Amino acid sequence: MFAGCTSLKSIKFDSFRTDNAVDFERMFENCKSLEVLDLNCFDVRKVFSFYKMFYGCTNLRELHIGKWILDTKKGMDFESMFENCKSLRVLDKKIFIKHINKPNKYKTNDMFKNTIYDYDIENETIY
Repeated sequence: MFAGCTSLKSIKFDSFRTDNAVDFERMFENCKSLEVLDLNCFDVRKVFSFYKMFYGCTNLRELHIGKWILDTKKGMDFESMFENCKSLRVLDKKIFIKHINKPNKYKTNDMFKNTIYDYDIENETIY
């Protein structure tokens, strides 16, 4: 949807409806200028793919998705979701990981690769 919008610095989603969305794949991939993003209004209950959703958002400092935590039950693909988000500092990673039901999740590899949260969910290893 916004993938490759390299000049996009901010965006507001006050009345953006996602209640029927099933795929957030590559939604903000390589939005290199994006710094703060509040997606708490997104309804993710039906979403199965978060693949590379924020991949390459190198200047993203704050990502507000706290209200998603308990609603990602249908998620199957979290691969590379935050990969290369090198500036990301505001994200409650521990709560997010705790609520990913690993037996039902198929792809979580490289989810936090090249971030300050570099964490291997598959092996539960923090780097």
